[in-house]
Amino acid sequence: MPSFTTFVAAIAGCSAIVNGAALPAENGLKTNALQRREVTKGSDHILSKREPVTVAILTAVGTAAATAVVNEAVQAAASFIGDIVNFDAGREAFTKQTTDAMMANNPDPARFQAAACYNQGFSVADPANIDGQSSVDFRLGVLNTDYECMYIAAPNQFFTEGDGGFINLSFTHTDRCTFDEETADLTLSNNKIVPLTIIKGAGHEHIPIPEGECAIIADFHSVKSQSSHSTPYLTTGFYRVVPGPTRYGEYDYEETKYVLKGQIDITDEATGKTHHLVAGDWAFFHVGSKAQFSTKTEGVAFYAVTRPMNDGHPNLVGREESTSKL
Repeated sequence: MPSFTTFVAAIAGCSAIVNGAALPAENGLKTNALQRREVTKGSDHILSKREPVTVAILTAVGTAAATAVVNEAVQAAASFIGDIVNFDAGREAFTKQTTDAMMANNPDPARFQAAACYNQGFSVADPANIDGQSSVDFRLGVLNTDYECMYIAAPNQFFTEGDGGFINLSFTHTDRCTFDEETADLTLSNNKIVPLTIIKGAGHEHIPIPEGECAIIADFHSVKSQSSHSTPYLTTGFYRVVPGPTRYGEYDYEETKYVLKGQIDITDEATGKTHHLVAGDWAFFHVGSKAQFSTKTEGVAFYAVTRPMNDGHPNLVGREESTSKL
């Protein structure tokens, strides 16, 4: 089952507080709420009596399937809210309920990785990867505001541009997306997190040599590089880790890592599994892999990567033996 995360950001133009919460759901989905709102609210957005929330689709652009689901989600959210007196609370409930319903009834899960509702200016990196965009009029009595609700396909970026006034935003998205809590922008990755390839005890396997021979190659893994670097690279080096804060790696290149001594814990973010690697164990990180590194003691590994060199070892750079003839 895909994993969904909902971010709800309600930002006031004055003093604000921040409250983040993880809300478990019966269907196994995880909802995270990010809310920023003014500390002291006025009474301008509080009605004297309960009135029903009403919504209307003003315009809709996109495929019939996407716009139909957005319309159904908008209407269902308004029905869910019912009669209320607090306009701001209604708006926050509306955006979250709408994006949750849109993703729950996603017409193309392989393509659409996020649903958004927003009532301020915005831009996107790839307009062609927006579908079902609908302008929604949200009303409670004499109070009203407009929202843009839509599906977002990967790869893409959604940039929030509202400044001043009361902003209300909700994203519901898969784990292929990253929400920036500082800017309230959303980045959608083109690929899912790719699991690591692990072989325990690779270096301890016996390699038989045919009679009459003195050496043999024993290839055991091969991939075609998916690195986006325009120039091919092969960089080698050593990796050392000691107890301390967890280190995080996100790969846009390949890496093959062979543990020489000690112990290295590697958590594969694609599977959630932690691999306890010791001398002789081997790991391969694909383009799109994400991992966490730690150790309880110390670990040293040799690696080869398809990226340019970063910081060279001060005692090894320039140590290549001369290639000149004697």
